[in-house]
Amino acid sequence: MKGVVCLAALIAAGCSGASLIAATGPLRGEFVIVEVDGAAVGTPVSATVTFEDDGAVTGDAGCNRFGGSFQQDGGAITIGPLMSSRRACEPQVMDVERRILASLQASRSLTVGDDGAVLLSGDAPHRLRLQPVAR
Repeated sequence: MKGVVCLAALIAAGCSGASLIAATGPLRGEFVIVEVDGAAVGTPVSATVTFEDDGAVTGDAGCNRFGGSFQQDGGAITIGPLMSSRRACEPQVMDVERRILASLQASRSLTVGDDGAVLLSGDAPHRLRLQPVAR
């Protein structure tokens, strides 16, 4: 299992050109979800996730808002259970949203790129790439 996660992180790093390291500090702040399960999240979907100091995780998965909790221990992370609103949107948006929520809850490891990007990985195919929101 660890080998698969490490391999996924190495593959992702090679594809993006950024080097990744295991997270040592706390994951905090707002991020744009730019990739889910190896596919870019693009128009018409705009998805974000915020990790709070108190262990809360909130965000917008493209159509619905979600919230829950997370725990992090270095490069290990667990997210969920998550709850979300139940609005209906276009099928393409709902598919991306379903994959985002599944990948968040399946996340088990956390790596951070030298560019600040975060890779959350779980059992295949679950993987999310997050880009910090500039303030």
